[in-house]
Amino acid sequence: RDTIRTRATRDSFHGALSDLLGHIEANHKPVTRLHVLAAAPTSAAIILGRSVGWGFHPSLLVYDRVGDEYQPAMEVVAP
Repeated sequence: RDTIRTRATRDSFHGALSDLLGHIEANHKPVTRLHVLAAAPTSAAIILGRSVGWGFHPSLLVYDRVGDEYQPAMEVVAP
């Protein structure tokens, strides 16, 4: 929970995520879905979900750990 404690850290995470999604969009156009297994604080999860933009980025299939395995929990798609 202490991973993102400042606005600068939050903005840095958002910038890195935007760069990653931009790279995928520019160089890997056939990718339509990213599988996400993230141990992340709520603030990072919100940034991740809000980064899916209006049909330009792949959808995110987010997994939840249930017991000893990961199961799809939700898919975030561009509006």
